[in-house]
Amino acid sequence: MAKCRGVSAAARGLELKQSAISQSIKALEEDLGCRLFHRHARGMTLTEEGDILFKAARDAFSHIEVAENIMRERSGLYQESITIGTTVGLAATYVPSRVVRYCETYPDAPVRIVEMHTHDIDNSAADVFVCPYIFDKPELVQTPIERFPFKLCAAPSYIEKHGRPQTFQELSQHTLIAFPEDSHNPFNRVDRLLFQDEDSSQQLRRPLIETFTSTSLMYLVSSGVGIGVLSTKMPGADGLIDLFPDLPAMEIEIYFVVPKRLAHIERFERLKQAFLK
Repeated sequence: MAKCRGVSAAARGLELKQSAISQSIKALEEDLGCRLFHRHARGMTLTEEGDILFKAARDAFSHIEVAENIMRERSGLYQESITIGTTVGLAATYVPSRVVRYCETYPDAPVRIVEMHTHDIDNSAADVFVCPYIFDKPELVQTPIERFPFKLCAAPSYIEKHGRPQTFQELSQHTLIAFPEDSHNPFNRVDRLLFQDEDSSQQLRRPLIETFTSTSLMYLVSSGVGIGVLSTKMPGADGLIDLFPDLPAMEIEIYFVVPKRLAHIERFERLKQAFLK
């Protein structure tokens, strides 16, 4: 009821009659001596007392599920694969390289890598997430596992043909490659290194080329097409030139995210350790 915000939706989800749900809520309220829901024309919302009970029940069921999962794993009943949700950029090489570590130690452990959608992780098919952001969800355990430093880079072939910018102002005379402003790529916030001067918060330049993945941005920059902001940990970055070596790198933290109900299961802990090595 608390999740569905209405009797009709809850009845459909539980495959029960609306009258049965209404009677159960009424009986519970009478037993506790307080109202659990505010009734509105458009649905139902939790009262303060209802919210307290909902959170306590959610935590209790979570603890029970944790215990059940641990018991299943110890008894050998847990044979399902681990599904990792991650971004397109991290799925290119970073996540697979860590999965290789995991598989070297546990060769018979099945793993799936799928694209994650940050706006709807509650309905994701993934068990865990590897991503560059923190979620405002207390039911998740979010462990920092890596820092990705980003620098302004260009290929030697581009510098040879177009020259090397000596100041931020000179970037306006060069071909800039970046993520679209409306891109959901979490790394697009590092692009301000391209478009803003050191002492300005205003966007002063626009990219000539836009692309939506880190992999394609790396390809374009390493091919000598233009200048872009790239992580120095990406494959191929060693062959690029850091245009402003004295400028501190902009860093983005990568997190290993797992629901609390799964955090104590051995196979998920093993996977996390493969990322932390």
